[in-house]
Amino acid sequence: HIAALQMNKELGTKFRSVHFGGTSEAITGVLGGHVDVLIAKVGEVKEPAADKQLKVLAVMMPERVPQFPDVPTVKEAVGVNIENYSIRGIAGPKGMDPKIVDKLQDAFEKAEKNAEHAKKMSDMGLNIDTTEGPDFKEMLKKEETNVIEMKKLLGW
Repeated sequence: HIAALQMNKELGTKFRSVHFGGTSEAITGVLGGHVDVLIAKVGEVKEPAADKQLKVLAVMMPERVPQFPDVPTVKEAVGVNIENYSIRGIAGPKGMDPKIVDKLQDAFEKAEKNAEHAKKMSDMGLNIDTTEGPDFKEMLKKEETNVIEMKKLLGW
């Protein structure tokens, strides 16, 4: 919904969100001609796109994704930078023992470099990004700013 609002704001489009019970229902809605466009996560459209049921037009990431290397970013496609993607993080309590933090970061780095793990993540349509500490906090602040800007469009 927020991605559609971002496009309406930045591009002057007039997308109206139609909410379904999940992405599989939304894909059925697109395939059945009941809705015109689907905005979904890469992993959710990977198989339907591979089966030629859907055509992925653009990704809302800062860069192209390995799952769709020939698909442009929204910025490449229309010249306007519109980003909207899932951010997940792992956090601990304030004041966590630095030794524990280091141990966790080492474990995540090891997992990131594990070829089998990386392939499984890619096969699911998930990309690994180990943004840490202050950089991750800055990414979250940027996301918060984007959501706050959408409040007016959401009527909050």
